[in-house]
Amino acid sequence: MGIMDRTYFIRSLRESNFEDVVKLGNVVIGDNYLSTKELESILKKSTKEGVNCSFVLSLNEGDGQERVIGFRLTYAPGQWIDSYPFKLSPEEWGFDPTKVAYMKSNILDKEFRGKGFGRMLLDKAIATTKRVRAEAALAHIWMNSPGNSAYKYFSRAGGKVIKEYPAYWAELHNIDAPCTHCGDICTCPAAEMIIDYSTHKEL
Repeated sequence: MGIMDRTYFIRSLRESNFEDVVKLGNVVIGDNYLSTKELESILKKSTKEGVNCSFVLSLNEGDGQERVIGFRLTYAPGQWIDSYPFKLSPEEWGFDPTKVAYMKSNILDKEFRGKGFGRMLLDKAIATTKRVRAEAALAHIWMNSPGNSAYKYFSRAGGKVIKEYPAYWAELHNIDAPCTHCGDICTCPAAEMIIDYSTHKEL
């Protein structure tokens, strides 16, 4: 059976997913990329007016078993802007910052990349953040992602580069949380990109 012949589910992120999300994130990005404590904070920022904007992608493995093969972590508009710890260029966005959602992470198991799943998760997050009155979505795109896939799918969805930052995540990575691309000292660049929902191109 081919990958696309199998059954998948996109579900809202729940505490019961935390262990699987942490494990997958650490495999793809690097050890200690995520923790259950951080996910608790992310889930709060993801939720507005009872609407959860973060999702997991699961593969049906039969007998009632599912395996998490991807996730999209998304901050709801107005829930993150005052506590974001890294560089931003809101003066360049063209939107009220409190009406901009933040696409924090989109992670996929390597077996399932290049099949459209990342884009499905993005479109799901956009549709959901629209329900809580987001007008745009911001992301800091990892320009060293495998095949630069993050930049490619975000661009195809209508994302535009606002600014580029060198070594954007350097302070996140150290001996306890090395970067899978650079090692202990991360020099990966990031592109700050924004999607205007009025021109968003759905699949």
